[in-house]
Amino acid sequence: MLIFYYRMREKLGLKVVKALKRQNDGVTHAAIDMLNALMVPMHDNYDLRQEQLNKSSLLSSKKFLDNLLSRFTSNAVSEGCDISDQSLAVR
Repeated sequence: MLIFYYRMREKLGLKVVKALKRQNDGVTHAAIDMLNALMVPMHDNYDLRQEQLNKSSLLSSKKFLDNLLSRFTSNAVSEGCDISDQSLAVR
């Protein structure tokens, strides 16, 4: 079962990276919303260790975080923070 989680996280990570590269606001918003869902447990009986692994896995790549930050800043300058506000306000 643990191998399933690693593969799922890896596949989701690749999909998010591809989505962010498309430079489409709707796709970017959906990818960020999915990341937010992975960062916050959505049920009562969650496994704390698994949640910590999810967060550390998502936040471990400096290159990914830099890319995400540049996407936020470029959107904030050009679109008035629409994606940034919506994505971060939920969580």
